[in-house]
Amino acid sequence: MEFLTFNKIIFSIINQLDYVLIDLKEAKYSRNFHIAKIKKNKSSDAEIYLICSIFGDIAFSEKYIENSWDFIFIDCIEIAIFLRNIYNISVLTRNELNGLFIERSYISSKDVDYWKPENLGKGLFNYWD
Repeated sequence: MEFLTFNKIIFSIINQLDYVLIDLKEAKYSRNFHIAKIKKNKSSDAEIYLICSIFGDIAFSEKYIENSWDFIFIDCIEIAIFLRNIYNISVLTRNELNGLFIERSYISSKDVDYWKPENLGKGLFNYWD
């Protein structure tokens, strides 16, 4: 997914679902995903990371450390339903992301052979060069 499209989606979530944007980063260098850090409203402490691969795979995490693969995937039903209803986007679930890696045609088999992702999440959202 292009960053401009991701950006528009994030701002529609903020405007229509009462979320606050904390940070927004575009995929670059070896990181193959865009990431937005949001929280439900100004009084909430709970932060959510919305992750979107350059191929359009979308997931949520409660944790993200720059230049590290340290996601804790979660489900965020409210935003997932919104994305499905408004944008026809299916969000990957925590169980899918933590499950077995399933090859995708847009992921290099050489990368898969070299990095040997432990699960689908690590295969889709990564810092592979």
